[in-house]
Amino acid sequence: MAQPFLPALSEAEGAVLFDLTNCARQEIVANTSRSTFSCNFFYHPIHSAKACDALLAVRVPPAAMKLRRILNLAQILQSHALSFFYLSSPDLLLGMDADSKGRNIFGVMRSNPELGRCGIRLRQFGQQVIETLAGRRIHPRWVVSGDVNEPLSAD
Repeated sequence: MAQPFLPALSEAEGAVLFDLTNCARQEIVANTSRSTFSCNFFYHPIHSAKACDALLAVRVPPAAMKLRRILNLAQILQSHALSFFYLSSPDLLLGMDADSKGRNIFGVMRSNPELGRCGIRLRQFGQQVIETLAGRRIHPRWVVSGDVNEPLSAD
């Protein structure tokens, strides 16, 4: 009899398949954040956890769903701050005619220090929320199938 498989990623992303019979569902979720390097780190574990939830008919507690949502929104915030302030704003604010050596976040800081600081702080805030909830900013292993690893502390 064939072993059951869960497609963790689309074929376009690499078609990584995990064998549910040999791999704990928490490991499936954790491994998906490391399986691709070109995309946002948090979307794969969230979708993998949702797939495991659906496959195993797991009912996620409302508090865990809200914590997952906060974590996802923090990831979106820091990702968009990175995209705009670090990657797009130098071209938009300094112009495409500006010297390419100075067309970066440091150039934005020189030309508009307050805007540059706001962009850095906005991304920092998103990363701090991720770290507060998940324990670390990169490849957090906090979202698991059916729940989150730890509840939000009073601190």
